[in-house]
Amino acid sequence: MDGFAIPLAVSGRLTPDVAREVAAVYQDKVVYPDRIVVDTPEDLDRLFPRWPGPVLHIMTENQGVCLWGVPLDGSDPVVVVTADAWVGALWQATTLVHAPDIEHFIASRRWDRVCLRRAPHLWAQADKLDGESLAYLRGRFEEVLPTTGFPAPTTYRFQDGTSTVMLWSSEYGCEWRISSSDLAALEGLTRDLLRLSNLRQELWCGHEAGEALLDRLRAE
Repeated sequence: MDGFAIPLAVSGRLTPDVAREVAAVYQDKVVYPDRIVVDTPEDLDRLFPRWPGPVLHIMTENQGVCLWGVPLDGSDPVVVVTADAWVGALWQATTLVHAPDIEHFIASRRWDRVCLRRAPHLWAQADKLDGESLAYLRGRFEEVLPTTGFPAPTTYRFQDGTSTVMLWSSEYGCEWRISSSDLAALEGLTRDLLRLSNLRQELWCGHEAGEALLDRLRAE
């Protein structure tokens, strides 16, 4: 850690309580501030491959699939994540920008917790996100807190006064997570969304009330 200072933007916001809170959303593992681990370009086995400068390791995905970190070479540092991606003509491990700053990273995690913990919530492993679906969502909702790199190249987040829609979008398909503050709002939202992509066929719910809602809407 010699010669590296933790930016105030990180130390002032990613406190021990906040770090545990945002890691718990996906059962990830806190690194900073419990431990200070800095990865540098001189390290033989880099934690954050191909990043040009030192990176503070802040969190590890719950199964070790990826790492999140904060570069220590800027006054208002971004949050980066390790991922497999095309680098030139090769598919290999690299480090990508995940969020524009630590506040965005924390807020996106808190938003995900709200979206995922409402019951019932619906989800789908649907076709690749198409332009018509994206345009509809952008016209109907407020788009907030996008992130990139993991768990998909792009994660979109949409909200209104009662509902949230999260999309994990890649070239291979799009995972949808849909939730609302109450069943009536979820029914109205789902009725609107069933015409998008192949959601009519792919949406499902592990909750009895959500499955009954889907059965009812598909029968209309």
